[in-house]
Amino acid sequence: EKAQELPRRRVATATRAMPCQSLALATMTMLSWPVMSAPVAVIGCNPYLHPTRFIQISNGGATSVESCTASWDLHEVEFYDRNGNKLVVTAHSITETTEPHVASNVVDGDKSTYWAGNDEHGLSCSCWNSSKINKQAIQFVLPETYISRIEVYQGNNARSMGHFRVHCAGAGGNYRTDDVLEVHGSLDQTTLTFSDAGCFVTGSTAVAASSCGTESGGDGDAGDADGGNGGNGDGGNTPDQANQADGTSLVDGAAPPAVRVWSAVVALLLTLG
Repeated sequence: EKAQELPRRRVATATRAMPCQSLALATMTMLSWPVMSAPVAVIGCNPYLHPTRFIQISNGGATSVESCTASWDLHEVEFYDRNGNKLVVTAHSITETTEPHVASNVVDGDKSTYWAGNDEHGLSCSCWNSSKINKQAIQFVLPETYISRIEVYQGNNARSMGHFRVHCAGAGGNYRTDDVLEVHGSLDQTTLTFSDAGCFVTGSTAVAASSCGTESGGDGDAGDADGGNGGNGDGGNTPDQANQADGTSLVDGAAPPAVRVWSAVVALLLTLG
């Protein structure tokens, strides 16, 4: 059972009642703040308020692997309902997988196993550009219910990611593009807590603030197995071809102006700091 696939690009954010918010930075990666004792509030989809059947998690930035040929390793993801019960879920990769590191490893209860994407996409900071957002995506199928907590485990290494995205959908499988959770978390364990008050993120380790190059062409793009960059490696079934909630198609283009402006501002602040 599958829901619609992820869009490559995020559109303008709409404010909702009791949402969960964070700033989307298309040209920055691994940009996060030292983990505080108090959770950080974010805005986006809130599965505590709405019955949720599908969750997708995708990359929002890059890894810190030095070579361009790099993918993201996701070790384990756990979901809990309003009563604190751990849910039994299934997982499948929306994008390519590097065998034997298949999507089911993320829900096998073993944090030493992991799901890995295709290295050819080049999710390294050394060749990052914003077209690679959502290049690696995994979907979880849950019993339709209300979610109070999601635990995300990574390996705390160069193939971990400080910025990932969480997308929610109900039984119809329609992912909205205006309420994506932009999570700046830990390279080890990140906890997402949901309630009537909103969504909050905490992590077990801090991620140093850093940025990846500029909007360069991106080494590794030329041979990308993705529909928008030099041929499709999976028969055309890519996140680019998904539709928005209103039925209109998303196209792969430049980052929204507001995103580019905020990215430039944050890059300046990092330089001055």
